[in-house]
Amino acid sequence: MKKGLLSILTVLAVVSAVNADPRFGVIGFTDAGAGVFITDDVYNGSLTVATSSNDAASKTETTSIGVNANYKIAADSVTAYTVGVGYKTISGEFSAVEIDTYTILDLNVGVERALSSNVVLTAETSLYRTTTLDISSTKTETTGLFSSARVGVAVLF
Repeated sequence: MKKGLLSILTVLAVVSAVNADPRFGVIGFTDAGAGVFITDDVYNGSLTVATSSNDAASKTETTSIGVNANYKIAADSVTAYTVGVGYKTISGEFSAVEIDTYTILDLNVGVERALSSNVVLTAETSLYRTTTLDISSTKTETTGLFSSARVGVAVLF
């Protein structure tokens, strides 16, 4: 199911990108850090990186890398609805224990609005999310509906 959905979205993205005139920029998200952003009339995508740490006795240090790809449906000249996928992998230590595997796969829906010719506001929620966490040989898999939301602001070049 997951591979089939990703394959269909990949084919759609490649077909859309062939006739594209993309714009590039930088973006910051409320939950995914900062990174690069690409957008066009038909799609948008981002690659983000985030780190966090604390000074507690049971130290937590994590680094996450996320990638998102969305198909856009125009609502008007400056607003579009989006649907797409997101994937994030997280590594590091949680409470002084090494994270073996921590991955998140999302099916996202949202809205994107051009605030000016170079500033884009995007908001999305995970319609469906599956998470795999493996710490100290304890594997936990969870799923959720509408379990995460985020807002991002992109500045285009």
